Amino acid sequence: MKERKTNLIIAVVVIVGIIVYGIYYVLSLTTTMDKAVLNKVDETSVILQIIRLPLKADSIASKEVSITDQNQISNVFKQMSNLELKKTSKMGKSDASSEYDVFIYSKENHKLLFRIAFLNEKYVYVYDKKYKESLQNYSITSDFDYKSFSARLEQLLNAP
Repeated sequence: MKERKTNLIIAVVVIVGIIVYGIYYVLSLTTTMDKAVLNKVDETSVILQIIRLPLKADSIASKEVSITDQNQISNVFKQMSNLELKKTSKMGKSDASSEYDVFIYSKENHKLLFRIAFLNEKYVYVYDKKYKESLQNYSITSDFDYKSFSARLEQLLNAP
C-alpha cells in the first residue's frame, strides 16, 4: 500500500512537471517586436540603416539609406511596435519580391545591435547581435499594415 502511494505521488509529480514544461514551451513561442528588439535599445542612441533587397530577378533594384533623424527613427520604431510574433521554422520567401532590412546600429560606436528583415506581411526574422548572437524566424500573428510600412520605408529610401 505504501509503495503504491509512493508510485502515485511520483506519477503525479512527473505529470505536473510535463504540463508545466509544456505550458512554458508554448508561451515561449510567442513574443512581440517590443520584447524581441525595441525594448532592448534606446532609440535616441541608435542609427538605422534601411536596405531594400530584391529577391526576384524582376524586382526593383536594391537601395539603402542611413537614418539619423530622431523623428524618422521614432516613426519606424512606432510602426514596428506591438507586432505580435510567433517563432517559426518556415519562412515565406517565395511570396516576397523584395526584402526590407532594418539594421540598428549604436550611435556611439557604430556596432550592429539588431537586424530586422521583413519579407512580407506574414514573415520577419530578427538577428540579435547585441544579446544572443542569434537569428530567429517569426511569423507575424497580429494585424500588420505591411503596405503602409513598406511605403514608409520607400519614402525614406527615396528621400533626397
